[in-house]
Order: sequence, then structure tokens, then C-alpha cells
Amino acid sequence: MPNKKILLLEPGYKNKYPPLGLMKIAQYHSKYGQNDQVTFVKDLNPELRKRSWDRIYITTLFSFE
Repeated sequence: MPNKKILLLEPGYKNKYPPLGLMKIAQYHSKYGQNDQVTFVKDLNPELRKRSWDRIYITTLFSFE
């Protein structure tokens, strides 16, 4: 599955931990999809909606506050 456009999206909330799930997905695409274009974004950017993506991964963080 080479030459795919991958979007890794983390919502724009304040946190001190990196998104480990998205980091693992990025590592997977760098290992098995050597020509994949992986883009990581924190918070939603309106320009991203104009582009077409082959896969979009979104993460979230649970909090009890």
C-alpha cells in the first residue's frame, strides 16, 4: 500500500503526554509504506479539509477533570 496520504490528527486540547497511538501508526507507515506521506497535526486546520486523504487516524485522551 505505497504512496498513500496519511493524516494523523490529535485534537487541540492541552496535554503533557505525546499521542503514543499516533506515534506507533506513524512508525508502521514508515516501515511498511516507505513512500507514504504522513502528516501529523494538532488541532483542526481548515486547509486540511481541502485535501483528499487515503487514511485519517484520530486520537483522544480520557480525563476525569
